[in-house]
Amino acid sequence: MSEITFIFTAGMTGVFLSMAVLYCSIRLTTLASESLDGSKEDNKKND
Repeated sequence: MSEITFIFTAGMTGVFLSMAVLYCSIRLTTLASESLDGSKEDNKKND
């Protein structure tokens, strides 16, 4: 039973880390795009 729990925990941890890295990558790309686009895009998103 402990082996199954360990595998499940390791799997969930791997998925969580993958999603965290993916989220950070998308977030950094979005921030970089907003910086390049300028303040006009920021004003549209705030509205």
